Amino acid sequence: MKRVYFSLALLTGGMLLIFEFLQGALGASRMELLFGVLLLLGIVTMAGIDIQKYEIPNFVQLYFLILGILRALLERQHIGDRVLAFFLMGGLLLAIAMLSGGMLGGGDIKLMALAGLSLGTRNVFLALALGSIVGSIVGIGLILAGKIKRDTPLPFGAFLGAGIFLAYLYGDRLWQWYFN
Repeated sequence: MKRVYFSLALLTGGMLLIFEFLQGALGASRMELLFGVLLLLGIVTMAGIDIQKYEIPNFVQLYFLILGILRALLERQHIGDRVLAFFLMGGLLLAIAMLSGGMLGGGDIKLMALAGLSLGTRNVFLALALGSIVGSIVGIGLILAGKIKRDTPLPFGAFLGAGIFLAYLYGDRLWQWYFN
């Protein structure tokens, strides 16, 4: 478990350096930089807990709720889209969980619904796709390396966190590239 915490600390430090670069190179505002750092810290905390306990506690969900509401209020022109993203993602993942017999946890459902408040409709669905791709790559790699068996559960919230962060950083550019 010490390796997990050390890896998360290194990842956080590296991502904070990337944020500093983004602010300078892309002209990100101080508010955008602050939101990104707070989002990253929440994701790292959530991922560490999910990797260790296979759950996303309510206090972490509350953190993302507050962060999402603040983001939505600061960008009032997008508030309708962010509320729509909350309900669409929450409803979709709840339906998937019910149809799959509980293969998706309630913490994952709440996490992605709350991510909708921060990311908006397009980027929250991109976050789900990216998180699923990252989780698939890691899972297949671990199976091929003989580290886990095919039916071993993985902490999906950690991969969703990666998808949320990637969508936050690159979502608009990925959509622009896709549609061009």
